[in-house]
Amino acid sequence: MATALARLDILALDCQATGASPGGQLLEVGWARSTAAGAMDSELESHVVAPDGPPRLPRRERELTGLSARELKAAPPKEQIGARLAAVVHEAGACRPWVGVAHFARFEEPYLRTLLSAGDALPFELLCTHELARRLLPSLPRRGLRAVAGYLGH
Repeated sequence: MATALARLDILALDCQATGASPGGQLLEVGWARSTAAGAMDSELESHVVAPDGPPRLPRRERELTGLSARELKAAPPKEQIGARLAAVVHEAGACRPWVGVAHFARFEEPYLRTLLSAGDALPFELLCTHELARRLLPSLPRRGLRAVAGYLGH
């Protein structure tokens, strides 16, 4: 049974980590529920994540995120944040069909699987907005989040 696009629930997700590869240390994760029609179902949630070991915050990530080593030390463990995200995922899935979206989903997915203790598969379909932009806007010279948002008038 197909769901009308305007009724589709969306869970927008974003992870910030050290380095540009999924092997980095997760620093921060945020999410918000919405619908494809654009109506927000919830407030934006953003959480700093305590590192597994001593906080290492390279200058580039410090400048990008505005985080400090003190904030990382005071942050809750990823298990606590994962439990909160799992509750949101469960609540969203109980309402009606939904999907997760992330820009560069290939980067975000390993962190999300770890947070949700999902093993090999997430409990939702994860769509990549970068890949969607590549397919739907082939003449756009850049497909970073800022470029796509600007093209769409944001």
